[in-house]
Amino acid sequence: MAKINPHHSWLPLEERANDVSNPRHKAMLAQVRDHMCFEIKGQLEELLGTLSPRANYHFYGNAMMNINGPAGIREFYTGLIASGANQFEVDIEKIVVDDDNVVTEGKVRQIYTAREVAAMGVAEVNGEALSDDGLYLTSTQLITVWPVDDDGLLLGEDVYLASDPFADCQKVTPADLPDYYLYEDRM
Repeated sequence: MAKINPHHSWLPLEERANDVSNPRHKAMLAQVRDHMCFEIKGQLEELLGTLSPRANYHFYGNAMMNINGPAGIREFYTGLIASGANQFEVDIEKIVVDDDNVVTEGKVRQIYTAREVAAMGVAEVNGEALSDDGLYLTSTQLITVWPVDDDGLLLGEDVYLASDPFADCQKVTPADLPDYYLYEDRM
Protein backbone atom coordinates (compact mmCIF):
# COMPACT_ATOMS: atom_id res chain seq x y z
CA MET A 1 0.00 0.00 0.00
CA ALA A 2 1.28 3.46 -0.90
CA LYS A 3 2.60 5.55 2.00
CA ILE A 4 1.85 8.74 0.10
CA ASN A 5 -0.94 9.70 -2.28
CA PRO A 6 -0.55 13.31 -3.44
CA HIS A 7 -3.87 13.28 -5.27
CA HIS A 8 -5.76 12.95 -1.99
CA SER A 9 -4.55 16.40 -0.89
CA TRP A 10 -7.34 18.44 -2.40
CA LEU A 11 -10.29 16.12 -1.70
CA PRO A 12 -11.13 17.59 1.75
CA LEU A 13 -11.23 21.07 0.18
CA GLU A 14 -13.58 19.83 -2.51
CA GLU A 15 -15.84 18.21 0.09
CA ARG A 16 -15.89 21.36 2.23
CA ALA A 17 -16.63 23.56 -0.82
CA ASN A 18 -19.62 21.32 -1.55
CA ASP A 19 -20.86 21.72 2.04
CA VAL A 20 -20.79 25.51 2.42
CA SER A 21 -23.60 27.78 1.27
CA ASN A 22 -21.76 31.13 1.26
CA PRO A 23 -20.85 31.72 -2.43
CA ARG A 24 -17.59 33.55 -1.62
CA HIS A 25 -16.46 30.83 0.78
CA LYS A 26 -17.36 28.16 -1.76
CA ALA A 27 -15.31 29.94 -4.46
CA MET A 28 -12.35 30.48 -2.10
CA LEU A 29 -12.28 26.81 -1.11
CA ALA A 30 -12.48 25.81 -4.78
CA GLN A 31 -9.59 28.17 -5.61
CA VAL A 32 -7.36 26.62 -2.92
CA ARG A 33 -8.40 23.14 -4.12
CA ASP A 34 -7.51 24.04 -7.71
CA HIS A 35 -4.20 25.58 -6.63
CA MET A 36 -3.19 22.38 -4.79
CA CYS A 37 -4.35 20.19 -7.66
CA PHE A 38 -2.41 22.17 -10.29
CA GLU A 39 0.69 22.27 -8.09
CA ILE A 40 0.73 18.54 -7.40
CA LYS A 41 0.01 17.69 -11.05
CA GLY A 42 2.77 20.09 -12.19
CA GLN A 43 0.48 22.32 -14.27
CA LEU A 44 2.47 25.55 -13.97
CA GLU A 45 0.36 28.02 -15.97
CA GLU A 46 -2.91 26.87 -14.41
CA LEU A 47 -1.27 27.04 -10.96
CA LEU A 48 -0.06 30.60 -11.54
CA GLY A 49 -3.55 31.49 -12.77
CA THR A 50 -4.92 30.94 -9.26
CA LEU A 51 -2.68 33.70 -7.88
CA SER A 52 -3.10 37.44 -7.63
CA PRO A 53 -0.34 39.54 -9.25
CA ARG A 54 0.18 40.86 -5.69
CA ALA A 55 0.86 37.39 -4.23
CA ASN A 56 3.63 36.83 -1.71
CA TYR A 57 4.76 33.67 0.06
CA HIS A 58 6.07 33.32 3.62
CA PHE A 59 7.50 30.09 5.01
CA TYR A 60 8.05 29.77 8.76
CA GLY A 61 9.90 26.98 10.54
CA ASN A 62 13.46 25.68 10.18
CA ALA A 63 14.15 27.58 6.99
CA MET A 64 12.49 30.98 6.85
CA MET A 65 11.81 32.09 3.31
CA ASN A 66 9.86 34.82 1.54
CA ILE A 67 8.97 34.83 -2.14
CA ASN A 68 7.65 38.08 -3.55
CA GLY A 69 5.97 38.96 -6.80
CA PRO A 70 5.07 37.10 -9.97
CA ALA A 71 8.64 36.55 -11.23
CA GLY A 72 9.85 35.11 -7.92
CA ILE A 73 6.79 32.90 -7.56
CA ARG A 74 7.13 31.62 -11.15
CA GLU A 75 10.79 30.80 -10.53
CA PHE A 76 9.92 29.01 -7.27
CA TYR A 77 7.22 26.85 -8.84
CA THR A 78 9.25 26.15 -11.98
CA GLY A 79 12.06 24.77 -9.82
CA LEU A 80 9.68 22.90 -7.53
CA ILE A 81 8.00 21.13 -10.44
CA ALA A 82 11.30 20.44 -12.25
CA SER A 83 12.67 18.78 -9.11
CA GLY A 84 9.56 16.67 -8.54
CA ALA A 85 9.14 18.17 -5.06
CA ASN A 86 5.60 19.21 -5.99
CA GLN A 87 4.47 15.62 -5.39
CA PHE A 88 3.65 15.98 -1.71
CA GLU A 89 0.57 14.88 0.19
CA VAL A 90 -1.25 16.97 2.75
CA ASP A 91 -3.63 14.93 4.88
CA ILE A 92 -5.91 17.85 5.72
CA GLU A 93 -7.48 17.54 9.16
CA LYS A 94 -8.97 21.03 9.63
CA ILE A 95 -10.28 23.73 7.30
CA VAL A 96 -11.31 27.20 8.46
CA VAL A 97 -12.75 29.77 6.09
CA ASP A 98 -13.83 33.40 6.53
CA ASP A 99 -14.37 36.19 3.99
CA ASP A 100 -10.64 36.83 3.50
CA ASN A 101 -8.76 33.57 4.23
CA VAL A 102 -8.80 29.82 4.04
CA VAL A 103 -6.72 28.02 6.67
CA THR A 104 -5.75 24.37 6.32
CA GLU A 105 -4.03 22.15 8.86
CA GLY A 106 -2.75 18.64 8.40
CA LYS A 107 0.22 16.35 8.06
CA VAL A 108 2.40 16.95 5.02
CA ARG A 109 4.36 14.01 3.62
CA GLN A 110 6.99 14.29 0.92
CA ILE A 111 9.46 11.94 -0.77
CA TYR A 112 13.08 12.91 -1.33
CA THR A 113 15.94 11.06 -2.99
CA ALA A 114 19.15 10.41 -1.05
CA ARG A 115 20.87 13.09 -3.12
CA GLU A 116 18.21 15.67 -2.16
CA VAL A 117 18.36 14.68 1.51
CA ALA A 118 22.17 14.94 1.51
CA ALA A 119 21.97 18.38 -0.13
CA MET A 120 19.89 19.50 2.88
CA GLY A 121 22.70 18.47 5.25
CA VAL A 122 21.28 15.15 6.42
CA ALA A 123 23.92 12.37 6.40
CA GLU A 124 21.98 9.49 7.93
CA VAL A 125 18.43 8.43 8.69
CA ASN A 126 17.69 6.49 11.87
CA GLY A 127 21.41 5.84 12.36
CA GLU A 128 21.85 4.44 8.87
CA ALA A 129 23.92 6.13 6.16
CA LEU A 130 21.99 7.34 3.14
CA SER A 131 21.99 4.84 0.28
CA ASP A 132 22.62 6.16 -3.23
CA ASP A 133 19.36 4.72 -4.55
CA GLY A 134 17.39 5.51 -1.40
CA LEU A 135 14.04 7.25 -1.20
CA TYR A 136 13.06 8.97 2.04
CA LEU A 137 9.66 9.99 3.38
CA THR A 138 9.49 13.14 5.50
CA SER A 139 6.52 14.41 7.47
CA THR A 140 5.45 17.22 9.75
CA GLN A 141 2.32 19.04 10.81
CA LEU A 142 1.57 21.99 8.54
CA ILE A 143 -0.68 25.02 8.83
CA THR A 144 -1.23 27.11 5.71
CA VAL A 145 -3.05 30.44 5.65
CA TRP A 146 -4.33 31.22 2.15
CA PRO A 147 -5.32 34.93 1.93
CA VAL A 148 -7.72 35.72 -0.90
CA ASP A 149 -8.23 39.05 -2.69
CA ASP A 150 -11.55 40.67 -3.63
CA ASP A 151 -11.44 38.97 -7.05
CA GLY A 152 -11.09 35.50 -5.52
CA LEU A 153 -7.40 35.09 -6.39
CA LEU A 154 -4.91 33.82 -3.83
CA LEU A 155 -2.61 36.43 -2.33
CA GLY A 156 -0.03 33.72 -1.67
CA GLU A 157 0.54 31.41 1.27
CA ASP A 158 1.73 31.76 4.84
CA VAL A 159 3.15 28.31 5.63
CA TYR A 160 3.96 27.19 9.18
CA LEU A 161 5.85 23.93 9.79
CA ALA A 162 5.47 22.48 13.29
CA SER A 163 8.83 20.69 13.23
CA ASP A 164 11.75 19.75 11.01
CA PRO A 165 10.26 17.38 8.38
CA PHE A 166 13.53 15.40 8.38
CA ALA A 167 13.41 14.73 12.14
CA ASP A 168 11.14 11.71 11.60
CA CYS A 169 12.41 10.70 8.17
CA GLN A 170 12.07 7.09 7.05
CA LYS A 171 13.45 5.10 4.14
CA VAL A 172 10.85 3.87 1.66
CA THR A 173 10.96 1.84 -1.55
CA PRO A 174 9.33 2.37 -4.93
CA ALA A 175 6.69 -0.17 -3.84
CA ASP A 176 5.58 2.36 -1.18
CA LEU A 177 4.72 4.94 -3.86
CA PRO A 178 1.74 5.22 -6.20
CA ASP A 179 2.37 4.01 -9.78
CA TYR A 180 2.20 7.54 -11.20
CA TYR A 181 4.74 8.98 -8.73
CA LEU A 182 7.80 10.43 -10.52
CA TYR A 183 11.16 10.12 -8.85
CA GLU A 184 13.57 8.43 -11.29
CA ASP A 185 14.72 11.71 -12.88
CA ARG A 186 15.62 12.98 -9.42
CA MET A 187 17.97 10.08 -8.57
